[in-house]
Amino acid sequence: MAASAAWVHDWLTWVSRGLSAVALMLIVASFCFEVVARYLFQSPTSWAQEVVSYGFCISIFSMLPHLTRTKAHVGVTILVDGLAPGRRFWAGRAIAFAGFVVCGFVAWIGFDECVRQYTRNVFIAGIHSVPQWWLTAFIVYGFALSAIHFLREAITGDFDLRSERGVL
Repeated sequence: MAASAAWVHDWLTWVSRGLSAVALMLIVASFCFEVVARYLFQSPTSWAQEVVSYGFCISIFSMLPHLTRTKAHVGVTILVDGLAPGRRFWAGRAIAFAGFVVCGFVAWIGFDECVRQYTRNVFIAGIHSVPQWWLTAFIVYGFALSAIHFLREAITGDFDLRSERGVL
């Protein structure tokens, strides 16, 4: 059961990474289209800036679980590096658990806000408004999956506080 849940979690992280790449491609395409439309045809778009803003949010928070899984997040290890190996192991578990608590708390607060935005029908102010909960859901999703990665790391002790970095 735990292996199946871990597989699903890793698969969701992989899918999120792909979504982040698609959002980034959409950002680049929108910027390029806007530059050509504005400076070559003197006809700026009304939607490109909003697509870039929304895509940026989607890209960042869809990539967050992958960065957490591959330990590509910021790690300040100056205090941990001086510890004996046994203490370093337990410090790593404590740090991973703290990451779980913080990311889980942010996801919980974000979920509460997302529900509020949905029930009150809150829209983002702009030329082409979208429901605000659409973007908040990506924030919640990213932090929730990252929290689960930190919890898995704390439980299994599968971490290297010094050097492990994944390939994007």
